[in-house]
Amino acid sequence: MLSWADADDLAPASVSRDESERRIRELNERVERLQAEVALLRARQVRAGERDTGIGSLLTEREATFSELERLANVGSWAWDVRTNEVAWSEQAFRIFGFDPAVDVPTREAFFSALHPDDRELLENASPRAAAAGITAPAPCCRFIHRDGSTRHVILSGSPIHDQSGQLIRLVGAALDVTEFIEVNSELRRMAQLLNEAERMASLGSWSWCAESGRIEWSETMYGIFGIEPGTPITRERFLDRVHPDDREHVRSSGQCLFDGRARPIEFRVPWADGSVRHVCMESRIERDERGLVFRSMGTVQDITSRAQLLQQLCHSQKMDAIGTFAGGIAHDFNNYLMVIGGNVQLMLARATPGSFEQRRLEEIGTAASSCTALTRQLLSLARRQVSAPRLVDVGMLAQSRVPLLKRVLGDHFELVLAVAAGAAVVRVDPAQLEQVLVNLTVNARDAMAEGGVVTVEISRVEVEPDFASSRPALSSGPYVKVSVKDTGAGIPLAIAARVFEPFFTTKPNGKGTGLGLSTVYGIVKQWRGHVEFESRPESGTVFCVWLPEHPGPADSTRQPESPRPASGHETVLLAEDEPQVRHLIQNVLGLAGYTVLIAENGQHALLLAEQAERLDLLLSDVRMPHIGGVELARRLRGTWPDLAVILMSGYPDIESVTAQESGVGDALLPKPIGTAELLASVRAALDGVVRGAGVRA
Repeated sequence: MLSWADADDLAPASVSRDESERRIRELNERVERLQAEVALLRARQVRAGERDTGIGSLLTEREATFSELERLANVGSWAWDVRTNEVAWSEQAFRIFGFDPAVDVPTREAFFSALHPDDRELLENASPRAAAAGITAPAPCCRFIHRDGSTRHVILSGSPIHDQSGQLIRLVGAALDVTEFIEVNSELRRMAQLLNEAERMASLGSWSWCAESGRIEWSETMYGIFGIEPGTPITRERFLDRVHPDDREHVRSSGQCLFDGRARPIEFRVPWADGSVRHVCMESRIERDERGLVFRSMGTVQDITSRAQLLQQLCHSQKMDAIGTFAGGIAHDFNNYLMVIGGNVQLMLARATPGSFEQRRLEEIGTAASSCTALTRQLLSLARRQVSAPRLVDVGMLAQSRVPLLKRVLGDHFELVLAVAAGAAVVRVDPAQLEQVLVNLTVNARDAMAEGGVVTVEISRVEVEPDFASSRPALSSGPYVKVSVKDTGAGIPLAIAARVFEPFFTTKPNGKGTGLGLSTVYGIVKQWRGHVEFESRPESGTVFCVWLPEHPGPADSTRQPESPRPASGHETVLLAEDEPQVRHLIQNVLGLAGYTVLIAENGQHALLLAEQAERLDLLLSDVRMPHIGGVELARRLRGTWPDLAVILMSGYPDIESVTAQESGVGDALLPKPIGTAELLASVRAALDGVVRGAGVRA
């Protein structure tokens, strides 16, 4: 059942409720005038008899005009004699109610039989006494079911007629068929709902401003974007109040540009009550009348927060890559120098008198070189160029085995809580690097709590949903292992939150930290196709979360350490190294161990020496050399020496190095700086792993 109480839902935007009621009143008045005029003409015809044919012609003409008027307006007239219960319908009323004027008889029973069952109660309870008392009810909109099964929506209105004594004698009125009107409005509402849904899905709101009234109208999505309760009256001041203070002048100036014909999209921020900030993009245009005066402006506002976050992450990633590349280049040179320093110290220590002054000084130099080696390895982790030994690792088991280490790192004033979810949480990663991630995050949590506190480490298996992954480019939907480290400190200030993963950035006093702890975590996690982020609130602590892709296979068993191999040998080694000091050091180490060493300054020189050699057992080559690198050199030499053992060295391992190792070109890949003991052990292991007949040409 519909009534004019629902007129705002029925009427299109251009027809208000008051306007519709006014039209019905005018129509009723015209119907009443025509009915009165027809009644008067009929009375005159009766008095004049058949002699006055002019009155009859005029009456017929008026009735035809009345019928045509009803047809054109799709409105019918009706009358009900309260005293006799007689009902009269116009020809158009018959059609509106679903009857045939040539067959059917107008009665109240026929009228109510055509009404929709749900609408009968409204009219059956209507009392003539109400009309007699002058009580006017809202014009109802009822549904009539026609014999063909179709349904018509009809607005009924009526007016009482009283005799000279004030007694109600008749009700007359009109029936307006508004079916097409309602169907159009229903379609408009459907389209409006689709538009609202499309705006919601696209996070796109629309607005308009009327120059004459100054009224601003917002779509439903606009209210959501600006964090305002829907239906709240909008003014320019209320709008600007929701704009970030630092962006308001920019927004004001864009409005002037719009009226000057220099409209352009603008981006600004919208702070929300919960402390979050939304990034939006607004586009506008104006409409002018024939005189060139602005009468309306309109536009859209789109929430681009996700896009802004992705762009920010991309810029951060590019910055980290640039810094990492620079740091990795520095580490490459340092590794060569440190290898020379550390190697010569070890050679001199072997000859130093135990307990002597020289031995103590050499040990101090060696300790300093080891510290520098650790620093360069952090730089390589940052650059994601650290040589790794990936294995399938159960993160929970590794964390449990490292609890004693983490407790020593924390100290006595801190409590460590480890929570490991049930089930194996297996990832493919270098165990040493994963341990470094745990240690670095634990140290960071410790440093955030000057007075002590609780550090909670949680290991769990999670399913990353597409919506969550869409705002994090490093992640894709699927199973991950999540490692979170939480502290109970004061939280990270918003002013420095964007810099926590930057290399060398630290809030510690000078000399108290390198600023590489979290940047190393970032580099390691990215190297293994993972993602790291943090959440921090003032006085509520900080939690760092790491996601690593879960591997379906079981964890690798822990390998037992191999028995020490003899360091000496008698085989022939071809050494290709472009750094003179490193080359001389390796020559001395291998020569003292009994090996025959052929010295090459680069790859081309190495090929020449190989052509002249009678025996060749091992190639020991740097990966990055001018003209011919170590990988290509190994491939060429194995064409002539198929059983040649190959060890590659690099102070800056890159994709070429890793590819060489995985493809089998190199039997081992050693990261510089290489200790003398490690070098001799690796050479012996590579030679012992080669089949009989090595050293012979093909």
